[in-house]
Amino acid sequence: MMKCTIAVTGLSGVGKSTLLKAVARRVDFLHLQASALIRDARDTFQSYPVSHDQLRYVDLDENQHLLVDGFAAHARSATGLVVLDGHTLVERNTDFVLIGAEVFSAIGISGMLFLHDDPSAIVARRAGDHTRERPAKDVDVLAKIQAAALANARDICRSVQVPLKIVAPVDLDNVVEFLQCSLDARIT
Repeated sequence: MMKCTIAVTGLSGVGKSTLLKAVARRVDFLHLQASALIRDARDTFQSYPVSHDQLRYVDLDENQHLLVDGFAAHARSATGLVVLDGHTLVERNTDFVLIGAEVFSAIGISGMLFLHDDPSAIVARRAGDHTRERPAKDVDVLAKIQAAALANARDICRSVQVPLKIVAPVDLDNVVEFLQCSLDARIT
């Protein structure tokens, strides 16, 4: 069986991890979280740990190289479906940085799911998540950032020549269908 890698992207707080937990009850896949791969690599090569939320403030180019290397190491022997839980941009306090298509190309994605939600729902989720230290954004700013993230997802998929599916974080059936169809297309 061949490997099929799908990137699941969207803003921090859109519900990617929650959705992927529900998907895992219906579809077998290797779940790799971009921030965990980067953090693990940084922990290995640095004398001090970097928290999940501090990653957005360190060398982002280096982070992306660590992501590609970490993904390759973890997915090397994988077969079947591999899901990379990540982002198309990195939010900071007052700006954001787009992730280049070359990162997704190097990972070898077969497709991308972009989770899109009402910005007010994302703001509410972020406010209710006391385990994270995300930059505080109001609804209007978050709407603009989500639009930029989606535009970059479209650009990435055009560049890498893979399909993009835009879904709501509660659209479990469409996500399962996209993942299964992507895997089936890769196998045949």
